[in-house]
Amino acid sequence: MRFKCVRKSWYALFKNPEFVSKQVSNQIQCIKTTNKPTILLMETWFSHLFLHSYSNTRLAASKAKSDQVSVAVKRMKIASDDEDLPFLDVAGYCNGLIFLSSYGLDDIILVNPAIRELRHLPVSCIPDFLRVRRVGTVGFGYDLKADDYKVVMIWSFCDVYKYMVMERHPGFSPVEVYSLSSDSWTQINDYPYHNTNIRFQRCFNGVLYWLVNYPVVPLDLSLQLYIFAFDLSHQVFQRISMPVSIKIGNDTSWSLVVLNESLALFDCRGGDQRVFDLWVMENEFGVNGTWCKILSIGPLEGIARPLVFWGTDELLLGNDNNEVVLYDLTTKQIKNHLHASYKSYYVLADIYLSNLFSLKRAN
Repeated sequence: MRFKCVRKSWYALFKNPEFVSKQVSNQIQCIKTTNKPTILLMETWFSHLFLHSYSNTRLAASKAKSDQVSVAVKRMKIASDDEDLPFLDVAGYCNGLIFLSSYGLDDIILVNPAIRELRHLPVSCIPDFLRVRRVGTVGFGYDLKADDYKVVMIWSFCDVYKYMVMERHPGFSPVEVYSLSSDSWTQINDYPYHNTNIRFQRCFNGVLYWLVNYPVVPLDLSLQLYIFAFDLSHQVFQRISMPVSIKIGNDTSWSLVVLNESLALFDCRGGDQRVFDLWVMENEFGVNGTWCKILSIGPLEGIARPLVFWGTDELLLGNDNNEVVLYDLTTKQIKNHLHASYKSYYVLADIYLSNLFSLKRAN
């Protein structure tokens, strides 16, 4: 970005949508061939967004014979000190853009840290009185066909209030889709599911995925778990069954990751000694397929959660002290504690990508 001040023609090039799109596409292709791409760990703390970047650098042969991990932490202010901004979580990441949302979805912000821009999304299009008695979940991703970034919001109401809503507004839909190119929300009617215990995981190949990540109360151990998926291009939902051997328990959790251009599922179980089973989905969106378990990690002591794969032979894990450690898939050992820690439980980790897309001129 420092080169945009060299010449006016260079500045205009960085503002060209075709150049911006090509730059993102080239980075994605480069990442696929890079063994150790830069990893970005994202978290919010009060009015700041913290970005921890992990890059693999090789020192001179006289100093070391192995790769060293360099850690850099940057901070971006998302609100002024006197601004009454609700506490925000990092709810999604796609193509270098970070998606922040408050607990009640009263405020949703898109952030591009590469050019230090942010954008507050407009208020949803549902009536004001309905927003008072609702909860919801959101998802953020890139529509490949429309070349557009979109946010999907799924509202849910308590059972008593839900009948009142349907009676007063028979055509009401609990699903809204925000288009960044038009800067507007629209309602869609395709949502045949009513499970509210879902948390957004990621966007992969133009599809948003939500996952049941905590049990329904009262605890039902016989409950079949599902993944909810939404195709951004065709705007349709699909329910994907999880592996039949996965069961709900008080000490279980799940997370979705990407491994070798495939969607993968971590089944995490255990207390002090955690075991992580990794399943890979053998089908694409819209096709009934199966899951295949490819590896089992652990038991590991003091490890809380998997974060992201780093290349094909390493996995970043978060421990009980909110520190990041490296796990070697070949030796099955934790080989390095990175010199960084995070404050929030709901941190998000993904492969770093620099995007020149300007949020200020999106509409």
